Amino acid sequence: MSKPVAESANRSRASGRQALPDAHALGMLLREAYFALRRCSNAHCAQFDANGDQFVVLRVLADAEGVTQQELVDLAGYDASTTGNMLRLMEAQGLISRDTHPDDRRAKIVELTAKGRQRQRELWQATETLRRRLWKCVRPEDREILSHTLSRITREMEQVRATFEANQTQNSNP
Repeated sequence: MSKPVAESANRSRASGRQALPDAHALGMLLREAYFALRRCSNAHCAQFDANGDQFVVLRVLADAEGVTQQELVDLAGYDASTTGNMLRLMEAQGLISRDTHPDDRRAKIVELTAKGRQRQRELWQATETLRRRLWKCVRPEDREILSHTLSRITREMEQVRATFEANQTQNSNP
């Protein structure tokens, strides 16, 4: 079995020791970690006819009941289309309800149903070992640093994306 791309890209040729990652290797390491976590999360959630993304939505709704669909997009970190598709499926499964916002007919309020609350609790319990194992990978003294670093990376990449998209829009408008 071959080594992950980021692992091999992150080795010093002369010594074989870990070198400081360049931007590409860091990106690949983050990507590998994300996909490993996603696969593991999906496996844990599958027994409840759910996936990790749906669990995220259920968890956000459990913590922030009665949010608009757009607020859910922002809180869960998915795009509007993906969120809308997930919500349609979850509504058909009886996990959530969507009602027109009382002050804005264009907006939808999203809430967990009793079945959705129960499913969220089941998924939370089913993923307990996963969360423990995830934190076990990070020394207690490094957890706050890791959280801050990942937040900084997220903010920076969002700024890069926004700048890129703004430039693309300017370049496409003669």
